[in-house]
Amino acid sequence: MSFTTTILPSGHKFTVDADENILEAGLRQGFTLPYSCRDGVCGACKGKIIQGEVDYGKYQASTLSAAEKSAGMALFCCAKPKSDLVIECREVSTLNDIPVKLLPTRVHKLVKLADDVMVIYLKLPKRALAVSCRTIHRYPAKNRQTAQLLPGQCPAR
Repeated sequence: MSFTTTILPSGHKFTVDADENILEAGLRQGFTLPYSCRDGVCGACKGKIIQGEVDYGKYQASTLSAAEKSAGMALFCCAKPKSDLVIECREVSTLNDIPVKLLPTRVHKLVKLADDVMVIYLKLPKRALAVSCRTIHRYPAKNRQTAQLLPGQCPAR
């Protein structure tokens, strides 16, 4: 069984199978909904259920409070539909729609692959584990030591 989900304010529609969450279905059908951890920990995928019913699934209680839940909010990485849905959330359409987050890191290991290529393994602090599934984009800089940590689309686990 599948259900139709409509995204507001864009009006985009996609189908969600009863056994998959809203985020998975949206991504599978080419809609770029915001997310990070995919485990109900970070809250990046939080949006509003305007119409319809969902099974909220497993999530961290600190990420979705009882007050938010009663106000119609849900974590789309955990929520599975029980009926057709109308949801309200932001869609990411360009790189500028993704907020830049700067996090302190330590160089964990350096591996030289060639004379001009090196793999840099970075270690995030424990408090940043909720954002550990991010894509690091390296941008050339004059001192060649500048990197930005941007939310990315994490590979499926």
